[in-house]
Amino acid sequence: MFLRTKIIKGNSYLYAIENKWYKRKKATRQRATKYLGKCTRLEKTDSIPFEKPIKYFKLTPYRTIIQDLIEHELKNHGIEKNKRYFQPIKFRLNPYLVPSFNFELNEGFLCNYTLNKAYNFRFKKTELKDRAKELANTLLQLGLNIEDDLFIKIYKKLNN
Repeated sequence: MFLRTKIIKGNSYLYAIENKWYKRKKATRQRATKYLGKCTRLEKTDSIPFEKPIKYFKLTPYRTIIQDLIEHELKNHGIEKNKRYFQPIKFRLNPYLVPSFNFELNEGFLCNYTLNKAYNFRFKKTELKDRAKELANTLLQLGLNIEDDLFIKIYKKLNN
């Protein structure tokens, strides 16, 4: 499953798309399985790197690390956290809250669907190479462009 935007009357809308293989026709068909809502594109304003000490990755839970990475990426896109909510667009990083939020960040989308997928991430494959690719796809789908050494630290955190 992947995410796609459609532009309808000048507005961008986000959909979850699923591929289905038809044996007789020997072709795939795509269908929208879920409508996720209106999507807002955020432009990058800063490029501050994410820097934390080594102890941070050892002691901090995976979900908190992902949340800090998202907050950092939003800060680079000009959205600041003010107590519980982010400003100027008022929302919270909780995949279960309604109304949902949809932002196009870098190469991915920050929305309830991808946030839930990242928070509850579990490896499905057994090979090392496939596991790394699985985590990388999840983080890219979330809109996070992270450096190689930071990715390795997150991978080690999940692999233990």
